[in-house]
Amino acid sequence: SQFAYIEVALLDFRTPLLYDEKQYDKRPLTSISSSTSKRASSQAGLRNIVTVLDQNTAYNIGNPVVEKYYKLSRVIDDINAKDLKPSGQEFRRLQDIITKPDFISLSEDDKFLLWRYRYSLLDKKDALTKFLHAVNWEKTKEEDEAISLLVKWVPIELSDALHLLSAYFSANSIYQKVK
Repeated sequence: SQFAYIEVALLDFRTPLLYDEKQYDKRPLTSISSSTSKRASSQAGLRNIVTVLDQNTAYNIGNPVVEKYYKLSRVIDDINAKDLKPSGQEFRRLQDIITKPDFISLSEDDKFLLWRYRYSLLDKKDALTKFLHAVNWEKTKEEDEAISLLVKWVPIELSDALHLLSAYFSANSIYQKVK
């Protein structure tokens, strides 16, 4: 036949699956009312232009594909992590991350860079607190590696060490394991 088609086979689950979606504000769709866009749309032959709120962007919801990429790349990078060296651009980005104040939360991209180049940061005093923020403390493998790197890290300044006494770190099991 001259028509292409796709066949999708859905899985049959023996136990019921529950699906729950976060409820969003029901913001009305708004029409663009500025005279410039009306004039531009009438010239283009378009009658109505409607803007639609992107819920993922509006509510700062992460992209699941990007999140999965970061999770998988952490596993792959573990194989040759000791040999990885940042490029010039990545090094500048790492410097920017390290100089951020401690109270600013790190993005997934920042955490990814810090974790990926953790061995090249061992000689940087001011990078330790940022690195510890990049560790996923719920994963035993990452927690164990972070604790083993603490011994190898260059001693840090007292001002940086004060941040390690904050609630973020005191809630971790790191205190019991490092003693």
